[in-house]
Order: sequence, then structure tokens, then C-alpha cells
Amino acid sequence: LLVWGLMVVTLSLGVAAAYVRGGRGLNVPFGTLAAFIVIYFLLCSVVSCAAALVSLRASTVRQAIQTLAWSFMVVVLLGVFGASRLQTEWRDTLMRILGGENLLRTEVLLAAILAIIVVLLFGAARLRFVRSRLILS
Repeated sequence: LLVWGLMVVTLSLGVAAAYVRGGRGLNVPFGTLAAFIVIYFLLCSVVSCAAALVSLRASTVRQAIQTLAWSFMVVVLLGVFGASRLQTEWRDTLMRILGGENLLRTEVLLAAILAIIVVLLFGAARLRFVRSRLILS
């Protein structure tokens, strides 16, 4: 949540600086800005829940960090390489479906998917958490 808070502060300072310099603020609609903040919050929540789940399973902090780093690297690289392997027509169709006039639907769908992932990861972490095991070790 610290990262999300820093992002909100940075974004607020950017809006204030643009308002002071140009007199009219950012050239971004409020809905887009709000969607960006909500999606970023949910993404930070997914990462923090995944980190808590990994740390409950790992025996050391080093092992938890390495597992989390490798997991994120695999997810990002699979996404990048998977998108680059798509045929050009498929990529264009996907961009047409996700962007343009359908942007609000895409933002709502992404937020819903992230919220479901957060609930699942948080629930899994709560089920795996055993306070007595932490006190004894």
C-alpha cells in the first residue's frame, strides 16, 4: 500500500504542477485518472497478497524474495513473448476489442479480474496463516 500511496502523491503533485504551469491542469479526463488509480491499487494488492502467500511458504526471506522475483519474471516474459508471437491480424483485432470505444468495458473487466484474484489470494493466505507456528519458530 506504500507504493500505491506514493503513486497517488506523485500523481497529485503532477496535477498540481501542470495546473500551476499551464493554468488548466492535466489534459486527462477524471474517469481515466480514477480508473488508473483503482487498477493500480488492485495490482498492488495482488502483488502484496502473492508476496504474503509466498512468504508463508518459504523458510527464509531470501527464498521468498527469489521465488517471488522468478515468478513475476516468468509471468511478464510469458506475456511479452506470447503477445509478440501473435499474428498481426490477431493483435490488431485484440487492440480494437480492448481499446477505442471499448476502453471503459476493458477497464471494468480488468478491475473485476484483479479484484477476484485479490480475493482468492487473500483467502488462500488467510487459510495458510497459522499464528501458533509463527510464535514457536
